Amino acid sequence: MVGSWFKLGSSARTSGDRIESSAQEVSGLSDCIKPIPFIQRDGQRRGEGEIGMSDQGSVIDRMFAALAAGEVEAALACLSDEAKVWHGFDRLAHDKEAMRAQYRGLVDSFPERDFVDARRQATPTGFVQQHVMTATTSSGQRKAWPVCIVVRIENGLITRLDEYIDRAGAFEPPANGALVTPGLDD
Repeated sequence: MVGSWFKLGSSARTSGDRIESSAQEVSGLSDCIKPIPFIQRDGQRRGEGEIGMSDQGSVIDRMFAALAAGEVEAALACLSDEAKVWHGFDRLAHDKEAMRAQYRGLVDSFPERDFVDARRQATPTGFVQQHVMTATTSSGQRKAWPVCIVVRIENGLITRLDEYIDRAGAFEPPANGALVTPGLDD
């Protein structure tokens, strides 16, 4: 179903059991290394089988579940050693070691984090995803930001992640009910 938008589960942290199982799933590097097919820009296929959204998205799902659970090393295990993570707000491509410090800062700054209302579209080299990042500050204030990421995957690991987030565009999420991206209709 390449070319279709998929609305994924409403939350990586729907229950305590889910958090625990997610943290266990991402606890080691072997959990993130799963060979998936890769199509190069010239159309040559590397790998076997069909490209599936669940295969392409599973590594990012594990990464975000790890970040939601505060498991920085498990999140980093989903990045290749040469991975670059670029942010629109600083316009810099960060290596894996720099991301260790950034992910640790995220976890330390926001005792509760979640990534919800994910919508994903396959690309020849990975996928594009829209989601809402939610966080609770140490003072208890809840914030949310719409995010778009462009992800490249090779050999089951993230090799490039470009993140577009307007940090000044934070909004207060509703206290109850499912959180959806404001203004986006199915």
